[in-house]
Amino acid sequence: MFYMNEFDEIIRGLLLNVSLILLPPFIYESFKLDKMGYVSKKVKPHEVAILTSISVILCMTFAIPLFNGHLYDLRMIPVLVSFFYGGIWSGLATVTVMFLYRWYLFSEGFYTMIVVYSFVVIIAAYISPRYFYLRRRDKFLIAATITIIAMLLMFIATYLMNIKKGDFYIIELIKFFLLFTLIKILALHFTIYILEGFVEKRELRIELQRVDRLNTAGGLAASIAHEIRNPLTVAKGFMQLIQNKGENLSQEKIKEYLEMAITETNRAEKVIADFLSFANPSVENQSLINVSDLISMACNIMYSYATLNNVSINKNLEKGCYLITDENKLTQIFVNIIKNSIEAMPKGGEIDVRVFKDKKNVVIEVEDYGVGMTKEEIAKLGTPFYSLKTSGTGLGLMVSYKYVQILGGKIKVESEKGKGTKFILIFPIYDKAPQEDTNG
Repeated sequence: MFYMNEFDEIIRGLLLNVSLILLPPFIYESFKLDKMGYVSKKVKPHEVAILTSISVILCMTFAIPLFNGHLYDLRMIPVLVSFFYGGIWSGLATVTVMFLYRWYLFSEGFYTMIVVYSFVVIIAAYISPRYFYLRRRDKFLIAATITIIAMLLMFIATYLMNIKKGDFYIIELIKFFLLFTLIKILALHFTIYILEGFVEKRELRIELQRVDRLNTAGGLAASIAHEIRNPLTVAKGFMQLIQNKGENLSQEKIKEYLEMAITETNRAEKVIADFLSFANPSVENQSLINVSDLISMACNIMYSYATLNNVSINKNLEKGCYLITDENKLTQIFVNIIKNSIEAMPKGGEIDVRVFKDKKNVVIEVEDYGVGMTKEEIAKLGTPFYSLKTSGTGLGLMVSYKYVQILGGKIKVESEKGKGTKFILIFPIYDKAPQEDTNG
């Protein structure tokens, strides 16, 4: 039997149980769910079963032994949590773990536990499918009602098993169970409050994902409509001029108008093609690529455009840089970036293109010495229809960013306003490349 001066130790033991109940879900939330940003991950039933089983084992390990071998703890809370937040099978798994561990710790109260938890399992399993549709207050009231009835059953069982013992006092038993029930109800309320907060946080993530998708779709739709409408409006205007005043126009003027209409129609077609490339990116044909050769080819493709803009391209290409990748997409990435670098120097200049490797990566750098960008402008690169050029759509760079991602690479941008910009592309190296011919 225990005395009133032992109440402090009992309270400390029960408060320790509260901490042990909340520890696993807090760790799971902090180290897994919170690391996922906006990604909303639904906790699976088996994960709930594992977390609550850990809580049950910890509670039983640090239980309070009273009344000739009876063990008292707060394991009922994680059992209810398992049924209500993980489902029937999760709850049954947790109860099974509890019974097995209690059998291992066998003591006088084992059969009392069977009686009490048979009631808890039946009621919790019945309520479990309906639990998520209840209000938070009703969830707590139902869980609290189950707990109070279970505590009453536990009180009766303990009383009947100890009534004939000489050192047993009913008043002490009542005092203990009143304290035990009060702490268990408070702990239950706190646990449900915390878990409902986790659930609301997940629902908020889902809502943020939905709003982000709607905003992105709306922005894309508006931007695409704007980008396509402009060239089509120009083309329509020239067609109407030819239709309305064709009799008074010379053949040269009609030809000029038609060429301008075709040019604008081609521009609209390019916007659509770029957008489709972004919407449906895929790696089609992967092969072993010599990156230095591919970069050299991309520079040759852009040679005439660079010359027209009074820009020269300097190449520093290390040998032995190989990737397993999609050659066409990688070429498109480099062409887009080199083109942007050329256009970033309206007065002409030089572009330095470098290829080198470290232990794990192939690194490609494209550096210009043009207008440069602020940090805010860098942050917006790769977003739909963001461009620093008056005639640009931003789709080329957007597609490049997407291709870098699906090819398993990373892209970094270093820039300073008025001094230039460096694009850095990093891809995992293919370390089984053929030997380079060093004899020429």
